[in-house]
Amino acid sequence: MPGIYVAQKTGMRGRAGLALPFTPTTGPIDLAVNHGEFITVGQDEPIDVSSGSLHGIKTAHVGECSVLIVAEWAGHDWGRLYFDHVGGSNFELAWPTLKKFTGKVHQQHCYSAVLATTRYNAYALVGELIKVGYPAHCMSAYIASTDTIEVGYAVNGGLFGEISRSSDQKDMTPYGYRGPTAIDTIWP
Repeated sequence: MPGIYVAQKTGMRGRAGLALPFTPTTGPIDLAVNHGEFITVGQDEPIDVSSGSLHGIKTAHVGECSVLIVAEWAGHDWGRLYFDHVGGSNFELAWPTLKKFTGKVHQQHCYSAVLATTRYNAYALVGELIKVGYPAHCMSAYIASTDTIEVGYAVNGGLFGEISRSSDQKDMTPYGYRGPTAIDTIWP
């Protein structure tokens, strides 16, 4: 069974990685690393790359979407990496690129994570990954506590999570973040 984590807005923040368990807390999972050199991808712009010297990948405005991360463990570091900000619940758009990625890796050596704001999208995508043959015991599903998140994946350590807006807490509402939308205005 995949590891499922449902964040509570008021809980203590934690950390997680593709090959690591969620920290024992109830709050949002932070990607507490410098993400200034991360590649930014948009919705429905999947990326399939060799991790190599890549620092990480991030995406913004994940609302009624999900983010899929799959990385192959190459024995001593992360090898090929797939990252996709899947729009809505239209997973059919993701499958052509994911299938090409799947043909390049040993699925049993892959770790994956689904980050979403709704249980439906997270569970649906986890189910599809299992159908394609990715191992459930190497899979995590993270459901955020707000309706819009920014997320990323740091290659070093294989960490994933939300990109924190701690300086913008005044813009948080019970329904999520209501502040600026451009990353450059959030992170000068």
